[in-house]
Amino acid sequence: MLRVIGLLLALAGMLAATQVFNWSLEETLGFTEAVLIVRVESFIEFPGDYTDRIEYYFKVLDVISGPDSLDGEFLATYEMLYPRLFYDDEGNEVWESPIVSGSGYEMLTREGDTVIVLLDRLPDDQQQYAGVKRVEPLESLDSIQTLLYPEQEELIQIW
Repeated sequence: MLRVIGLLLALAGMLAATQVFNWSLEETLGFTEAVLIVRVESFIEFPGDYTDRIEYYFKVLDVISGPDSLDGEFLATYEMLYPRLFYDDEGNEVWESPIVSGSGYEMLTREGDTVIVLLDRLPDDQQQYAGVKRVEPLESLDSIQTLLYPEQEELIQIW
């Protein structure tokens, strides 16, 4: 019986180590530099073993939060991390469980879509990529505005 309990505890530990920890929209907003409404001009996915990287080319349609200087078009990148197994220097098996700020909508976005993008790094010029923290559909606008501006009684009707 003790052997079965030990096996179950080991299995539970392994399963817990291979999960992905997702941030909520509210948690993610706390780590953003800007929130924009953009049109996706291009979308290129680079799949990997433990991470998928996406490169976007965005056209800014509106600034919800962040510097007013954000306009025009810019390049951005998002990385989706997956659980992975590696071995430390002593040969011990180690599982890494990533913390993911994305909504999952990052992988569903395609060219021509209009979305809300949360940036954690702003572009300096056309050569530097902005960092995408999360992508949300336009239907999330009211929720985002409520979280950003809780004291405001009426939401700004941008879109």
